[in-house]
Amino acid sequence: MSEAADLFKQRPLPEPWRTTAVLIALLLLFWGIYLHIGMAMEERGTLRNNMFFHSDIGRVIGDIARPHAPHERTSVHPLFVLLTHPFGAGLAYLTKSPPVAAVTLNSLVGGLSVALACLFFRITGVSLRRSALGALFLGLTASNLYFGSAPETYIFSLVSIIVLFIGAARRPGAWSYFLPAGILSFGVLITNGALAVITYGVSLARPVGWVRRLSLAALLGVSILAVSTVLALVQKQIWPGSDLFFRPAALKREEGFESDRRTWQLVGQREALLLRYVLVFDFIAPKTYINKEKPTRPALQISTKSLTALPAWGRVAAVIWGGLMLCAVWLTAKNKLYRQPVILGLLLCILDNLILHTLYGDDLFLYSCNTCFTMAAWVLLSLCAVKQPRLTILIDSLLLVLVVAEAMNNVSFVKAIVAMRHVSS
Repeated sequence: MSEAADLFKQRPLPEPWRTTAVLIALLLLFWGIYLHIGMAMEERGTLRNNMFFHSDIGRVIGDIARPHAPHERTSVHPLFVLLTHPFGAGLAYLTKSPPVAAVTLNSLVGGLSVALACLFFRITGVSLRRSALGALFLGLTASNLYFGSAPETYIFSLVSIIVLFIGAARRPGAWSYFLPAGILSFGVLITNGALAVITYGVSLARPVGWVRRLSLAALLGVSILAVSTVLALVQKQIWPGSDLFFRPAALKREEGFESDRRTWQLVGQREALLLRYVLVFDFIAPKTYINKEKPTRPALQISTKSLTALPAWGRVAAVIWGGLMLCAVWLTAKNKLYRQPVILGLLLCILDNLILHTLYGDDLFLYSCNTCFTMAAWVLLSLCAVKQPRLTILIDSLLLVLVVAEAMNNVSFVKAIVAMRHVSS
């Protein structure tokens, strides 16, 4: 077996006690950061729909913690209420505040996403130092800082995606793992069903032929749909206001979120914008501005027309991140890392989201949680192909500078979020 082929071989978790300590520290650190930001938003009355990037904060607070909320968006988030409301309602009973309960649960899941990302890196053989740096990089992205703090469905989606990839690395081909993990991921976001099928398919043992691999992956997909259908009916009985994801009429309203593809020029503009988000802006926030089209209810947006919208620290971070991505491309091609199941799964999931959001989506920042982890994980795992000690130290040093520059840049992004105040109509 070649060195490249052995990079992501399943192995016992190294340094389990030190790793556990780092995981707990990351969980508590980012839970605290996200909780602080979320509570600052609650104090300013901005935990409402369309205050930031057209996100549905108010609706999701209802889904998580309000007992009599309508729950009408379960057509695209099929089991979200069933998965979160029991915990959110319990927290609401203790705190006497649904928004506080939703922020508490959402920020906990945000902290968990960072810890799970670090765990994923560790079980794929990344050093503890680099795993911690990679987790810090993910936790401090514009995506995680916002969606880990403001109650939305996307941070839950991120956790479910990481869980799928942990399965691809640790439990390849295990039906008993991928069926519940797939239901979790699909239940949070309907399009994540494709990611569950992809991660399971690539995880199957190499001797399994492509026809059988595709058949087994398709069978998993059908099983996820079947079990989710039953659970959606149970959810409907408990919360009659929830919708059923398999009703064609329930999905028809999503047509309003399709991208404008009337000309090739519009398609090209959409793709260029999507790539700016996926490659840079989802990680490193550009300058923000307030959309004053509705003066009584301003909405915070980010400037996305050009990479020049990045502040000075953001440009430093973007240059380093861009360099690491180019290195990952070269290493992936040179060492044929795309033949490795985990790397192949990451690349296919990135491609899946690029295709999906070329065709569908409103504010593209809303979908950042679906690509930030897969992009960061692909880059970090690809860099494991570099074995020379001096180059390894250089890479880790660049990652450290990247995390610092990213943090310095995204502080301004967070300040813009918490400076917003709700203006009564």
